[in-house]
Amino acid sequence: MRTYVLKRALTIIPMLLGLSFILYAIVALAPGDPLDRIYMENPNITFEEVQQLRQYYRLDDPIPVRYWAWFTSIVVDGNWGLSRAYNVPVNQILGPRIGNTVQLTVVAILVSVFVAIPVGIISAVKQYSLFDYTVTFLAFVGRSMPRFWFAMMAIMLFSVMLGWTPVSGMNRVGVNLQGWALIGDRLRHMILPVITLSLTQIAGWSRYTRTGLLEVLHSDYIRTARAKGLGERVVLFKHALRNSLLPLITLIALSLSGLVGGSVLTETIFSWPGVGRALFDALLNSDFNLALIALLLLSSITLVANLLADLLYAVVDPRVTFD
Repeated sequence: MRTYVLKRALTIIPMLLGLSFILYAIVALAPGDPLDRIYMENPNITFEEVQQLRQYYRLDDPIPVRYWAWFTSIVVDGNWGLSRAYNVPVNQILGPRIGNTVQLTVVAILVSVFVAIPVGIISAVKQYSLFDYTVTFLAFVGRSMPRFWFAMMAIMLFSVMLGWTPVSGMNRVGVNLQGWALIGDRLRHMILPVITLSLTQIAGWSRYTRTGLLEVLHSDYIRTARAKGLGERVVLFKHALRNSLLPLITLIALSLSGLVGGSVLTETIFSWPGVGRALFDALLNSDFNLALIALLLLSSITLVANLLADLLYAVVDPRVTFD
């Protein structure tokens, strides 16, 4: 087990290396000059000063040369670079925001799992019932509904018209809350962003749970378990459900990239101070260094999620072994 984990962890290193180069090339080839913002903010800047900045940021060097200088600065010196828009180190901007994005994503995953799996189980057990048809219809609606449209409609209904939830932000501004009051206020601000992030996942995972469980329930070994006189609850939860959850783990792990990608739009709409909102602001401000680090952090989550999915196989299915 330890050998397998070590091998899989080591494979992430070259993947991250290749991913970082691709992201760097994409950002470097993006339209616009990174120094345009400096021109707008300081029209009196001289040509010599501009050339000094271009030399400092190595903007005239080939992309591989610029990438290697940037990469070695991160690995050797631990220097994430300077944000050109905020004029502060990138780690000072993204450091606190990483935790905010993790909070939002983890809660969205938990809500999706604890809603989608029970709903999928009930739909499979009560196949072709009114509940099953209703869940099927709502799942198609949830998968088809644009996330940004749902977010704006939710704000209009629950925040503006009904006043049940805050419109945006992570906490109330100007109020010093401590302890449980702070947690409660944070959870109220999380309601709409979490629902927006979870909507598509709940719709997909519930249908996948239903389909997988129905396939297992019609297997020969399930018929044998029923023929032995085992109760329906034992057959369902001890034999059928565990085997049907194995492919679902892969789906959940691969869906993490969609959750992380959706956090950019969700955090922007709800003004949630996370990495996604920082990435959006960085792209608007042509702050390429901040955008690059944010993209790299968000993309790395997918690689880590795939590793966790492989390890969870052994937990769900004892037949899976690691050599």
